[in-house]
Amino acid sequence: GDLHQPLHAASLYSPAFPEGDRHGTRFFVRPPHGDDAVSLHYFWDSAVQRSQQMTEVLRTATHLQSLYPRETLDELQQRPYLDTRSPRRWILEESHRLAITSAYRDGQLAGGADWRSAVRLSEAYAAAAQGIAARRMALSALRLAAVLRAIFLR
Repeated sequence: GDLHQPLHAASLYSPAFPEGDRHGTRFFVRPPHGDDAVSLHYFWDSAVQRSQQMTEVLRTATHLQSLYPRETLDELQQRPYLDTRSPRRWILEESHRLAITSAYRDGQLAGGADWRSAVRLSEAYAAAAQGIAARRMALSALRLAAVLRAIFLR
């Protein structure tokens, strides 16, 4: 499931991060609401679900299932689970591309190298991230089911 989230598939290298930002864990931002700085990685990973309470997790899963029925996810037809090489394609053809274009905004996203220099994200960025993360979460659940079926129903 994690490989479907963009920041699990890329790191930013730039003058501010000459050794890379370690998948966004060293790139600090401030959410549109709230004062606490968080890593960009955490921001994306928690865009849909922060609670670990089972009732909340199940509520979110049910909600995502209704928002993204299987037939609405073109990625399932374009890149279905075929064999053990499939997850690599999901990373390279989807998650990595989304990290560049959406998470890092083609290298234009402002952020800090520490929590003191964190930059506040816009409402528009946060809304886009939440939509992408939700879709990726729904997609990962369906693909994980396909992988498990392939393993256990041979």
